[in-house]
Amino acid sequence: MGRRLPPSLLSPEKPRKVRRMAKVGRPLKFKSAKKLKEKIDEYFDSCFETEYHVIEGGREVLIPKAIAGQMPEDMIIKRQTQIEPMTITGLAVYPDTSRETLLNYEGKKEFFDTINRAKEIIKAFAEKQLFVGKNPAGVIFNMKNNWGWKDSHEVTTDNEGIQINIVNYGKHNDTP
Repeated sequence: MGRRLPPSLLSPEKPRKVRRMAKVGRPLKFKSAKKLKEKIDEYFDSCFETEYHVIEGGREVLIPKAIAGQMPEDMIIKRQTQIEPMTITGLAVYPDTSRETLLNYEGKKEFFDTINRAKEIIKAFAEKQLFVGKNPAGVIFNMKNNWGWKDSHEVTTDNEGIQINIVNYGKHNDTP
């Protein structure tokens, strides 16, 4: 005799409640791409120092920011001097996070464009250093390890005059 099925399996299936899985993991440090972009912009600004100058007696003279703030804007010459290099790690440290965490944001659709744009700015800075820096070795290392650059070598051969002998030594063949 066969086994009988319980009545619950014979009745039409009732809709079951589907439970959603709880979000697991650490909450995001940046709740929106806009907040992240603000921090990125602050980081880039922190890499530069603004100096204020005026022309006195035909010469450009450096003045304190407080004095520049009291003068008409058309009299002031602003000069930005880079005081820190722009780096991915620096970008991560500035908002108190890690390089890996920052790069993980790139995998999130909402943050992809923001992170990618910041990376492109940093990469452009690194590329420029190849031309203006005194020792490009560090920049080359950075470009290879962070940006996928590779040394390439072109090898050309001609097969004229090359003889290749293929010898098959196996269990089923006689060895010389």
